Amino acid sequence: MSSLRLSNVLMPLGALLLGDDQHRFARAHRTLPSGLTCGAQFGSPDAPLVVPNPAISWATYGIYTCDDPVQWYEATTVAAGQMLHFTLTVPEIERFRGARMSAAVVGPGLPAADEAAEDVPDAVMDHATATGEGIAVFASPEDQATCAHLASETMSGASTVKDDRCHFYEPYGGSNLWVVLDDGLAAPEAGTYKIAVFETNGMTAKASFACCDWPEDFITPFDIPETECDLCGALPADNPAWSSLFYEHKSMEDYGGYPPFQQCDGASPIELPQGDSCPPAMDNALGLEVSESCTPHCGRDGVCHSHNILGDCTFTVDWVLAPKLGDANVTKLVVFKGDTLTFRHSTADNLAHNLFQLLDGPALDVCAFDGASELANVEEVVIGHDVTFDEAGEFHFACSIGCASASEVARQGSSCHCQVGQRLTVEVKDASEGMRCHNHASDHAHDHQDDRRTAEDSAAECEEGSVSAFVLGDANYGAEGDGECSELCAPATALAFMAGVEEGACVEQEYPHKVAEKQVQPAGSPMAIMVTIYSNVSPDSTEESDEDSDCHCHSYEEIACPDDAVSDALYDEHIEEITNFCPGVVDGTEANCPYNCYQPMEVLHLHYLECPSRIVDGTYAAVDATGQCHGGSTDVPGEMNNEDTCPVVDLAHAHGADMEADGAEGTHQGDSHGHDHGNEAGDDHGHSHADPAVEDSTPNDENAAAEPVDEESTPDDENAAPCTMFGSIFVVGFLLSLVLSMN
Repeated sequence: MSSLRLSNVLMPLGALLLGDDQHRFARAHRTLPSGLTCGAQFGSPDAPLVVPNPAISWATYGIYTCDDPVQWYEATTVAAGQMLHFTLTVPEIERFRGARMSAAVVGPGLPAADEAAEDVPDAVMDHATATGEGIAVFASPEDQATCAHLASETMSGASTVKDDRCHFYEPYGGSNLWVVLDDGLAAPEAGTYKIAVFETNGMTAKASFACCDWPEDFITPFDIPETECDLCGALPADNPAWSSLFYEHKSMEDYGGYPPFQQCDGASPIELPQGDSCPPAMDNALGLEVSESCTPHCGRDGVCHSHNILGDCTFTVDWVLAPKLGDANVTKLVVFKGDTLTFRHSTADNLAHNLFQLLDGPALDVCAFDGASELANVEEVVIGHDVTFDEAGEFHFACSIGCASASEVARQGSSCHCQVGQRLTVEVKDASEGMRCHNHASDHAHDHQDDRRTAEDSAAECEEGSVSAFVLGDANYGAEGDGECSELCAPATALAFMAGVEEGACVEQEYPHKVAEKQVQPAGSPMAIMVTIYSNVSPDSTEESDEDSDCHCHSYEEIACPDDAVSDALYDEHIEEITNFCPGVVDGTEANCPYNCYQPMEVLHLHYLECPSRIVDGTYAAVDATGQCHGGSTDVPGEMNNEDTCPVVDLAHAHGADMEADGAEGTHQGDSHGHDHGNEAGDDHGHSHADPAVEDSTPNDENAAAEPVDEESTPDDENAAPCTMFGSIFVVGFLLSLVLSMN
């Protein structure tokens, strides 16, 4: 898989693409079918490969052997005089230097068959004789030292003489070919014509056959058969790099050699490659299973949002004409620094796509590729191309197949993949843009001495079968120095396998002051566990801590207030999310809050603080009343832990008088945002955004102020990307699995 890291800088699969290498304006043939053709599949006039529409361009990549020397095609013209153009090229492989290809057209109104008896295989003559139709034969000249034999202006303009051969370089796939035949036939009448393609000199060969006219159509769906070639690596499902196998270059260089050179007079059958001579079969499935925290939300407007501000998520875009993220169509993706986007073409559309990064938004709007950077060619996109975003900013991507340079944009039409819709804007945010911190100091005046931990508290919180355990000053378990103790619950039998961990409570070791709850993964552990960190220093005695300090952070997205005269689409998306993902929290079937419920609850909590005029949604109120789905994180970045970035918020003032003026009845959220400020630990903000399910907070609605509640709910988002429900990881289960694995 190819990859790229980005900062603020800047067709049918395997098809023959013609164009200006500088501006990447492409003319292409649509592949028919995708993959290599060989054997008997299209080896008879009774079972030809039917050209779906001879009025546009197509290309086939065939292997010709002594056992199967002819491949047959069928094209139906709608009127006399309709042109059937065809070009035959041979990949620049030394053993095929002497290959010369021919095309014999059999059909109505053509010269008598007996005139071509000496120039065609017996099978072609037999078919013409049986049908009573004529034959027109087009053979590549023996002398290939110039390009004088090319009949079309298109191929003449794109080909050059190189090393005494008529040479064509296809820039998108980086392929080199010899153009051995380029000609055409004006159909004498409307009707069905069979075209037999074969090697003229009776030898094995590889050749691409392009037919039947120059106009392009990469959009219209056609019934295209799948190749049944027995050669390993010939099928797109097994080998996305099948076109490189045809050319025997790049990743397929070590798997070339079939067919070997062979003259067909009495030749023995050729064995197909086996074992290590075959390219490894590739998994062509899109994407990998990801954690729920990396599952984006996609709206009907084509905008998908990542909710994981920590980055390190990988999102796979199916890079087709209408790009998809999961089951959702996507035109814009909002992610965070450190995230990776994999552009991968599923090949389900039987087209070819490349990947360019355009200069800016205006260039993307008009699909102008001047100054754009090619990130991945057709083959690399099929295999999958990674782009990792290391800086915040906006990035613009598109497919250039069928598209023109800036000076020619006005004339590009439906064949330009970018114009059709194959383009994507990626907005990359810094983590600070995805969180907001505040302080409820005025609501938190309490005596920290009441927050001291007791050994009985620790024992009471462990589930039956587990004991309270501790480890001192161990960074593997989240401690930041000798002054901290990590406490967890574990089966007593598991402690022998946990270095440094002993049964008991941190308070017994004179570490009574709760600092935070963390999710950690000790070295060698197969999964993360939850620990509670305690300190031997009272918060009152530290210069940084203040009795009234309660700085904590929530996930944040900027949602417009209802009086801003702008769309409520983003607000509605978050309501849809809690409607879809929070019912189990309300009815009690979810013991822990799923991430896709927790995250929008965090965002809505901040939104209701910022927008006193917003009527609180009924679903939000019901979820909030459980106290499970937003708690805030006390792991506040140092640069955000100050008066400017962590201001004091007076909840009663923020949610108060304006709501009462509405005259509606209901419960405002007040200070019931998942924090139990009166618990014995004195701090319930240790909820990790990376694993919200482990928060065990209790509802506290005693201080809730009156506020109207909007009981309306929005319908499910039909285009939402699929997600897997977020299950909590229990420490007991982890430790049991550890014990079993070590035994």
